[in-house]
Amino acid sequence: MSGHLHCLFLRAALVFLLSAAVLQGDLQGAAQRVAGVVVNAATAQPVKHTRLTLISTEGAAGERATLADEAGQFAFEGVLPGKYWLVAEHRGFARQEFGETDLNSGRGTVVETGPGLATGNLVFRLIPPVAIAGRLVDDLGEAASGVQVQAFRVYMEEGKPHLAHVGQTQSDDLGEYRIADLTAGSYYVAASGYPWYSDPATALKLPAELTTSHEMARRTYLTAYFPDGADASSAAPLRVAAGEEARADMMLRTVSGADVIVKTGGDGKYARISLEAPGIGNTYLMLASQELESGAAAFPGIPPGHYRLLADGGSDRSHDAVEDIEVGATNLQVEFHGHALHSVRGKVDLNGRDEVGISGESLRLRNEEDGSVVTIALLAQGAFASDELAPGRYRLSLNGKRGICVDSIEADNAQVLGDAVVIEWGVETRLIVHANTTPAGTHCPTN
Repeated sequence: MSGHLHCLFLRAALVFLLSAAVLQGDLQGAAQRVAGVVVNAATAQPVKHTRLTLISTEGAAGERATLADEAGQFAFEGVLPGKYWLVAEHRGFARQEFGETDLNSGRGTVVETGPGLATGNLVFRLIPPVAIAGRLVDDLGEAASGVQVQAFRVYMEEGKPHLAHVGQTQSDDLGEYRIADLTAGSYYVAASGYPWYSDPATALKLPAELTTSHEMARRTYLTAYFPDGADASSAAPLRVAAGEEARADMMLRTVSGADVIVKTGGDGKYARISLEAPGIGNTYLMLASQELESGAAAFPGIPPGHYRLLADGGSDRSHDAVEDIEVGATNLQVEFHGHALHSVRGKVDLNGRDEVGISGESLRLRNEEDGSVVTIALLAQGAFASDELAPGRYRLSLNGKRGICVDSIEADNAQVLGDAVVIEWGVETRLIVHANTTPAGTHCPTN
């Protein structure tokens, strides 16, 4: 009996090994090749030594990486059938997914492998970055150093132009500046700051009477907008082509302004006060930011106009607050009271049902201006809440153990733009995010 069992065991083991060999052969035969060339999208010239990463959309196959050769050629051998993201990285270029035609979209094309699918001659068009550079001078022709320069990109959403803050820098001792790693498109450029001789850092050290008395400290630059204006309405867009470095020289006009003294009560509720001025469209320009000393901060040389004060609650973001002010020709002292910045509440509605099982998933909000991501956990019945979301334009998606896609968004006190919402200062925003689970083997658009 034992001999018979031993024989059966050997036969079963042989069958198992043969089956495994056949299965391995099938898998080897089904394996595909993902290959192609990386070229500069502007010049069509090969981009050598580009790092490429192949990432399974299922997450099961992990990821593989390779380096393009001298001719920009690359290849991944033995790729199992499935769907993959193909990502390219190269010094001087932004990280990019295969199929992207606009780096601001963050969306590429899935590479699908399998019988009858051609993936051996891909052309990965790497979009070259652009830059904006220039020189700033004052109304005496002197270099304007230490001036903050900001760039705003024009983008279209539902047929309407919008602006996104995409970069900033400071001019050097020669008045030169350069904002790099931008994408092709149209930009507005603005510059703001103080003349070197006004020494605002010294002036902002508050004396006992909470006032600044040094006349030179009240000298400031009017905010300048390219090409040559001190008013946002005079700004004109600067068109920058792929791979181009555009020039935006500007002259800044020197004026005397008023001192703005801000007092918050000294209870330690706020850590910092910032002063911003209305910019182009719905944007704001940061003019100065000061840590509070004994509950007060001073901003010298502020020209007449409308501004807003932003109070930073430090680690307790629920204390963040905003207050609008009007500055005239004389010094202004503000008793800061402020109002709450922002609060987001709502629920995710899955297929029109209140489904308890949605808890454990999370709502993902990507800021389209700086790329930062905020994740809010979903509670029972899909409810969510956050007091830590900074104002801005956010694209929404859902993360979790199963695929759930955003279908549409309803909002109170917020503008909805497709799968994005614009969160404003000082309001409570309520959202209803309508979503659906994805069929097996399909995926939501990337976010």
